[in-house]
Amino acid sequence: MTSEAAVIIALWVLLAIGMVAAFSRHRKSGAGSLMLVGSIGVVEERLDPDGTVIIAGELWRACLTEGVRLAKGARVRVVGTRDHLLLVKPHA
Repeated sequence: MTSEAAVIIALWVLLAIGMVAAFSRHRKSGAGSLMLVGSIGVVEERLDPDGTVIIAGELWRACLTEGVRLAKGARVRVVGTRDHLLLVKPHA
């Protein structure tokens, strides 16, 4: 094998490793969302009724089950899940 071929192979391997690392970093576990039921979080993007919340340091898509909308900073409780969507209600 020539040195040029070895360099090309090494670059492809590094590219593949980098892509695997980048994609695996942002993948949420489906079982993880079930473990969040009962957790308290904070609205990051207004829920109207859909938006985003931060729970356990992670950003999640969420949908209100009660009420019309909640502003950023409001506290919510996770009451269920649907795929990777958290179902939340206002937390008193």
